[in-house]
Amino acid sequence: MPVMDDTHVAQLLAELSDADPAEAAEIAERLAQLLATRLEMDEERGVVVVPIPAVVDAEAGNYVYVVGEDDRVAMQPVVVGRSVGDDVIVTEGLTGGETVVTDGQLRLVPGAQVQIRNIQTSPGGDA
Repeated sequence: MPVMDDTHVAQLLAELSDADPAEAAEIAERLAQLLATRLEMDEERGVVVVPIPAVVDAEAGNYVYVVGEDDRVAMQPVVVGRSVGDDVIVTEGLTGGETVVTDGQLRLVPGAQVQIRNIQTSPGGDA
């Protein structure tokens, strides 16, 4: 059974008793890739993701503009994790389901009214 510590690193021992050393190395590499992929996918379930262009990187920290009532925007500080394709995982600041601005943020101020051109949901998450 794998043992995982607070760094999310697991140690796993597998014994390949009758395999030739070259085959054993290849099998071990494939298992490592499979496990890493599987752990990565399991870890991402239920996370909030937004398109990378939605996140504004400022001196005070990252933020997104969230579209609210009457199509007016509010600046929402966020903490982001790693990127997944064209999206980035938001670990703090959004709960999922919000509509965020992905273009023209530098021309916005909190309370500005925006026109929504199209709404896209990220396939891997809740935003």
